[in-house]
Amino acid sequence: MVAGGQLGIKAWSLIILTVQNASLILTLRYTRTLPGDMYFASTAVMITEIVKVFSSMAILLGEKRNIIEWLKFLYSITVGDPLDMAKMLVPACIYTVQNNLLYVAVSNLDAAT
Repeated sequence: MVAGGQLGIKAWSLIILTVQNASLILTLRYTRTLPGDMYFASTAVMITEIVKVFSSMAILLGEKRNIIEWLKFLYSITVGDPLDMAKMLVPACIYTVQNNLLYVAVSNLDAAT
């Protein structure tokens, strides 16, 4: 705790992430147990990742404040450095598998688990 009884940034981050993760699982569980046709988990994962890409691009554009500099930066961290891109490919693939398994888990386990 910080002096004056205020919560620090670490405590607020922990609280927000805890609420976000709990609400994510409960929402996923609710949507996967509704009667009727179920959506494809792979489609939901892909849409989530596309939203993350566009969000990240918008944040980077906000930091660069210049479209030309933004494009140069994107080129330098992708095509300009293929070894780093290859290094990022492994955790990205594992993360995709993890997200798909999360959908399988919430479809077959109760919410508390």
